[in-house]
Amino acid sequence: MTFADRSLGQRCRQAGVGLADDEVELAPVDPTWMTIAGTVAQYLRDELPGARVAHVGSTAVPGCVAKPLLDLSVGLATDQVLHTDAVSRLGLVFRSVNPESVLFAIYRDDGPRVVNVHVRRRGDRFERWDLLWRDFLRAHAMTRDDYVQFKRRAMAETEGRVSYSRSKGEFIGRLHPRVEEWAATNGWAPAEG
Repeated sequence: MTFADRSLGQRCRQAGVGLADDEVELAPVDPTWMTIAGTVAQYLRDELPGARVAHVGSTAVPGCVAKPLLDLSVGLATDQVLHTDAVSRLGLVFRSVNPESVLFAIYRDDGPRVVNVHVRRRGDRFERWDLLWRDFLRAHAMTRDDYVQFKRRAMAETEGRVSYSRSKGEFIGRLHPRVEEWAATNGWAPAEG
């Protein structure tokens, strides 16, 4: 890690945050993970003023289970560019480009990946969905609990990260209309910052 906070790698190790690229495991979300995600998010905000940086995914939902791998969404402003010097200073390692985002990762000094950083345009449908899904699960404990049970079954019944992720995607896809209805009914909008 190249963050100014050199203790971050140690904090990740102590909190059990980190997976090898080919590993898949689930653990109960630890409140420490949210604190660590907040620290990393602040580094990103400091480096990318104007970007919306948010902790997303299951590790951002109290009471959930998740892979011990933090997900951060970085929504760049329309005219904002992620420069290579910022990528280098932040210790971001390029992983892939897909329709949803440009994916970077942050690794601990001893090897495991600790953070996925999804870089997108602020307000695009993928950034919006990640924020909406997180907020929906936070607001609906019964759905969160159903998701936890589903994830545990999927982990037992699938092999590898790809099939596990595909299975989760199908579950989430079935809930998509309900989530959108909740957003419309409640006037949901992504939080700033």
